[in-house]
Amino acid sequence: MSEKIYLHSIPSTSDYLREHRDRYEDFSFVYTFDQTSGHGRLGRTWLSEPGANLMFSFLIKKKEILSYGPMCTLSAACSVARCIERLGIQGVSIKWPNDIYIGDKKAVGILLEGSLPDYMIIGIGINVNQRRFEGEYRIPPTSLANEAGKPIDLNAFRNEVFDAIERNFSAIPASFDADLEYFSHHDYLFGKRISVDDAGEYIASGVDKEFRLILSNESETRYNASGEIRILEDKHE
Repeated sequence: MSEKIYLHSIPSTSDYLREHRDRYEDFSFVYTFDQTSGHGRLGRTWLSEPGANLMFSFLIKKKEILSYGPMCTLSAACSVARCIERLGIQGVSIKWPNDIYIGDKKAVGILLEGSLPDYMIIGIGINVNQRRFEGEYRIPPTSLANEAGKPIDLNAFRNEVFDAIERNFSAIPASFDADLEYFSHHDYLFGKRISVDDAGEYIASGVDKEFRLILSNESETRYNASGEIRILEDKHE
């Protein structure tokens, strides 16, 4: 049976779940409002004001889901983005493969980890009620409270997000069609001039049915399953 495990303060929810994964079943969530050593892609640090934001990870062991690997990032991103829109926040988009933006600012980071085909852990950090962000950031951050213009009920939002993720993942692969349709209307990169892993210049042209990024230029069309994106017009990238 899936569980919702609250930890008052912890270095990393994903690290904790990885260490204790044998104790938990599918869709077990570990969450905190105070993560002291969170991390994102390429070892980047995820900084968060204690008590203001939602950091969580959930475990997947089901073979039928694990077989879809990176497609699960799409399901997680769409699940969270829909919940944000239900708060009345406008300008929500998903930056392939794993960030949620509001306008040109980052509000959510998603990181898929694990050891396929045995298990997968998806870690998600959401800036909910943090109002100020000190220090330097590659991408300007924002929070749901900043965008909504009011505080967000952290516990109610957490419950909605967990329910949305579990519903969506329980319907995989049937849910992918709706997710791909949703993504096509919330694709932050679409039409932008970008580079992937600093290899050439392309126009981002959406994703295919396997959630691979479609890259096109005058000489070729490529399909990327992973990679570090740099938006060539964007001074923040």
